[in-house]
Amino acid sequence: MTEHIDNDVFNKLMKPSNDFSDFVGIKTHLERLNWLLYLESEEVIMVGIVGPSGICKSTIGRALFSQLSSLFHHHAFVSYKSTKQWDDYSMKLCLDERLLSEISCKKDIKISHLSVVRQMLNRKKVLIIVDDVDDIEVINTLVGQTRLVGSGSRIIVITQDKKLLKSQKIELIYEVDFPSYNLAMKMFCRSAFGQNSPPYGFEELAAEVANLSGYLPLGLNVLGSSLKGMKKEEWVDMLPRL
Repeated sequence: MTEHIDNDVFNKLMKPSNDFSDFVGIKTHLERLNWLLYLESEEVIMVGIVGPSGICKSTIGRALFSQLSSLFHHHAFVSYKSTKQWDDYSMKLCLDERLLSEISCKKDIKISHLSVVRQMLNRKKVLIIVDDVDDIEVINTLVGQTRLVGSGSRIIVITQDKKLLKSQKIELIYEVDFPSYNLAMKMFCRSAFGQNSPPYGFEELAAEVANLSGYLPLGLNVLGSSLKGMKKEEWVDMLPRL
């Protein structure tokens, strides 16, 4: 009976949230991340998501958060870009304030000491995803929190810099690859035409624009949206300016 329930839960987890169902390729990303996260384990596991700007790491992270958050006592998705003027303590305080605001669903919470979040997370099963990390001290702080949270917790760091993760001995890393030509075309055509492939007469133009984007998902979506509804002649006029 338990095995049957576990399998049912696992199968549901493999399905992307409806909020992200239009993201081409999201199912594959989530399947690979779920394998890395090994959700059946009671260990506290930390995973990194790495890739260049525009590869849609944040979207993947949010889809994962949407998919998994109900399985945890507390959950938070926060974006954190370092402010170089801050000292380490101020940085940790700011990160804790953002985590607390997300966990409690209250905006702009202010705290005066670090023990507040530690008390809240103490031995609780939590899911924490921190996006846009570019500071080693943020990762160091999150590594420290792995000693406070409860069994089965998962902490995920999204960054462009793989070396930041390696420096803190985070070995479970999901590298977001560039989409294949076929996937890139599908992404672009969804934005430009509202369908999975280019209509007759637009095949070469669509391929050229996809190449210009460097196959970056963000670029594919932005270019597709900007060209949507235009006639073929307008595409030809626009191409030199892209």
